Amino acid sequence: MRPMASTTLRPKSEDAPERFVFVLLDNFTLLSFASALDALRIANRMLGRTAYEWIFIGEGGETVQCSAGTTFALDDDLCELRRDDVMILCGGVDIQMATTKKVLNWLRREARRGLTIGGLCTAAYPMAKAGLLDGKRATIHWENQDSFAEEFLEVDLTKSVFITDGNRLTTAGGTSSIDLMLKMIADKHGEEMANAVADQMIYSSIRTDQDTQRLSVPTRIGVRHPKLSQVIQMMEQNIEEPISPAVLAKDVGMSTRQLERLFRRYLNRSPKRYYMELRLQKARNLLMQTDMSVINVALACGFASPSHFSKCYRAHYETTPYHFGFLYAKIAIDIVKAPIARPNNILNPPASQAAGTGSIDTMTVAKPPSATNPITPTFNNPAIPHCKFKPNDIIALINPMFKMNNAAFQLCKFPVAIIKPTTNANKAGILILSLITLFL
Repeated sequence: MRPMASTTLRPKSEDAPERFVFVLLDNFTLLSFASALDALRIANRMLGRTAYEWIFIGEGGETVQCSAGTTFALDDDLCELRRDDVMILCGGVDIQMATTKKVLNWLRREARRGLTIGGLCTAAYPMAKAGLLDGKRATIHWENQDSFAEEFLEVDLTKSVFITDGNRLTTAGGTSSIDLMLKMIADKHGEEMANAVADQMIYSSIRTDQDTQRLSVPTRIGVRHPKLSQVIQMMEQNIEEPISPAVLAKDVGMSTRQLERLFRRYLNRSPKRYYMELRLQKARNLLMQTDMSVINVALACGFASPSHFSKCYRAHYETTPYHFGFLYAKIAIDIVKAPIARPNNILNPPASQAAGTGSIDTMTVAKPPSATNPITPTFNNPAIPHCKFKPNDIIALINPMFKMNNAAFQLCKFPVAIIKPTTNANKAGILILSLITLFL
């Protein structure tokens, strides 16, 4: 770990290098980070001097792993920065997990000092969570747009490849980092220098903040039919309050039957079916990326009732929305005796996990099992993180996703819950405990 430079604002000559501080969050996306970094490196080379310098920091200050599995050494922990630094947060998959309390507190503290703060890929999430994007325009990777819009109503979310709003910068991930860096280079060293950097990167189509991140509808569906594209755009923009096929057809100057034939010909499905798939895809994203209840997800995706939503979801994904992904549960029951011994050491912690050393509320399985790749429920399994807990806590693997097949239950997901003792027992808790012990 190399020593950090002074954190105070120092006088800068016109030729003094501008320092970029890359904050590498856990599971950050390598492409967006490397694209930004290499644009700065090439700019130095083309300018013939060190116009930009950079350091890597992160929580813990030792190492961090990107989503591709590569480990990077960090220069420092989340330390106090210089006021003239440019902070670039690098996000990726599981951004909610990487957005820790320490990261949020540090972001708020540094923001109060007036730093320019940017977020690559999904890093707009911790910025918004810390309140740094309130009242500002921002963007995030298209896969996270639905959940972000639901959680951060005070942020003006766009679908642009990147956005600069005052001293807040956000990108959509991937190669959009190049576009942001080229704009920053152009602002300081001119368009000609930015174009020279782009040429070195074999980057022939420089985008602005007016460009959207996703492919056009005709490109995505592989069909160039203006009326079909127009209808699909209307569908995508009206998920929460779906428009009937008759109204869609009228808006593009067609009859309902003509619209039906158009969809059947090019997409091999009815307009109603295509619209339903768009709504279910949004619902799936919300269930994956937020803690919204099923009823709120249903309403956000244009379903009048949870039962109708559940029925449609199950028909499309072959599972219910209640049990999609990982389900977290906390069950309170009265336990007066020591945990009962069970196979695979499920209810008895390993001796190495000493009691009285703290507890956690929930833990998750690293990878969901499947019918072809089941995970044996045991504390010795490397796929299940070990945890420490207090006396009389019971850890159980709960199967919330019982699916009847030939009169047999199939285990589809392995969420984990900690059952803590309480003063009042209840019949529901005892019944659940009985089910747990029955199927372990």
